[in-house]
Amino acid sequence: MAKQKSIKEMLTEMKDFSVLAVDLSYLSILFGSKDIAKEVVNIAKKMDELRYGLEKANLKAAATGGMDEDDLIGILRLAAYSERISDVAADLAKKVLTGQIHEIEKKAIKESEEQFVRFKVEKELEKRTIA
Repeated sequence: MAKQKSIKEMLTEMKDFSVLAVDLSYLSILFGSKDIAKEVVNIAKKMDELRYGLEKANLKAAATGGMDEDDLIGILRLAAYSERISDVAADLAKKVLTGQIHEIEKKAIKESEEQFVRFKVEKELEKRTIA
């Protein structure tokens, strides 16, 4: 059986996934990539699971008196906001999947300060970490 993640680990993972979802949703629009858009939708589903796990851990912490009530409320809010961010990113990605991205949305993203680079990874470099 897998070790239960801590609340801190789950919050960190949710934060990382929400940032990734936003970046990938932008990329899916910029490059018109349905594959990237599908990954954003998958991330949003994963966020639902993470939030559920975090809520259970929060209830357990409340039951054992392991944390202050204000801290527990803050944790629930962070989880809800992180999940909401990934849901909005998924909504954008779904527009890519259905071909409903408006030209103004594309233009706004292209003119944003975010810089993205697309490059092809050679077969022998697949599944390797870039540092």
